[in-house]
Amino acid sequence: MTLGSRVHPRALRSAHYGYVVAALGLLALLGAQGLGRFAYPLLLPAMRDALELSYAQTGLLAGVNSGGYLVVSVFAGFVAARHGPRRVVSVALAMTGVAMFFLAIAPTFLVALLAQFSVGVAMAFVTVPVMGMCSAWFAPSRRGLAAGIVAAGSGMGLIVTGAVVPLIYVAHGVDWWRFAWGYFGLAVFALTLLTALLLRDRPRPGQARVGETAPAPPPAVAVKPSLFTPAVMRHPLVWYLSLLSGINTFAYVGFATFFAAYLMNERGVDPATTGALWSAAGLAALFSGLVWGVLSDRAGRKLAVALIFVVQIACFTIFTFSPSVLGYLVAALLYGLIARANFAVSAAACGDIVGPALAPAAFGINAIGAAIGLVIGPVVAGPLADVTGSFRGVFLMGAATAAIGVLATLPLRMPKTSL
Repeated sequence: MTLGSRVHPRALRSAHYGYVVAALGLLALLGAQGLGRFAYPLLLPAMRDALELSYAQTGLLAGVNSGGYLVVSVFAGFVAARHGPRRVVSVALAMTGVAMFFLAIAPTFLVALLAQFSVGVAMAFVTVPVMGMCSAWFAPSRRGLAAGIVAAGSGMGLIVTGAVVPLIYVAHGVDWWRFAWGYFGLAVFALTLLTALLLRDRPRPGQARVGETAPAPPPAVAVKPSLFTPAVMRHPLVWYLSLLSGINTFAYVGFATFFAAYLMNERGVDPATTGALWSAAGLAALFSGLVWGVLSDRAGRKLAVALIFVVQIACFTIFTFSPSVLGYLVAALLYGLIARANFAVSAAACGDIVGPALAPAAFGINAIGAAIGLVIGPVVAGPLADVTGSFRGVFLMGAATAAIGVLATLPLRMPKTSL
């Protein structure tokens, strides 16, 4: 399909602008989640030493980041539905960059705590809108594909942080983690400018979505819903999907938070090898959302969600009992394989349930469950590690939670048509 030159460069005339939007969503997630959340596990050991923190406090730093996400996630979906993703995402990315600078200069635990909370708030106002946009630009048969492309931004963050953090460590020595947060803040500001200039909220009137030849039909509900739109707030399937997302995040967040601390402090793995393992996870995560999104398009959302939990069980069990770097590598690759899987599948499922117009709002509710798991997980895992003197109990708790997730998926029934 040919697009008018008014909305895109001449070189992109033969491509559907939906793919450009998906790529911009990927970059936005790279800044907000990839750098805002997934840099923390690699910086945690140095931050802990510099600020003289316990593992309970480091777990709280991870938890409060997710707490910020939780507090505003449902609002983020409705705000994006009313005011447009481009405006909301651009402001939130700028906020992320500012919060990273405060992390770079944080003199105390309290300042770091407030900065982490701010990163989490901003992350919600990036994540929810860009994932919800998939339904506006892509036909139902391509929603998993679109969500997978966007979700790759988080996996790319694993690659970037795993490759760059060891270099920053070598270059700056003492307080190198402060330089890392500063560099990441600058990168997020660059992504803010790119998003503000090029992102588009929805296809122009008369333009078909990716995967369709005719223009999309007008929405059956208002395009700008109120905060408590009954079509979303009272839909039981939206909330059940949110519950499954909460189980998913609670299962993996302990692994993600204490990955580096376990390898370096408990298993004696050097920082360079730890960074390489994290990058390996990121390489797998780069395709995670895409693979699982397409799988859910073809095999169904329910089967995809169940299989994600099964892979989690294998990942955490191998990581806990492996005696060698090879086992850690296998676990890292498995983690990367499903790192953004539930994220992509849930975004596509929200569009299936409530339709394109309300998809950001439904994904905001889904984010509530995910954020609750992300908040509770580190808060429980940190003290558990302090009490037991090991992270192995944390990882086994994640495996047990994933097993519960498999059982909880069984009653899931997706609708044949959306609202």
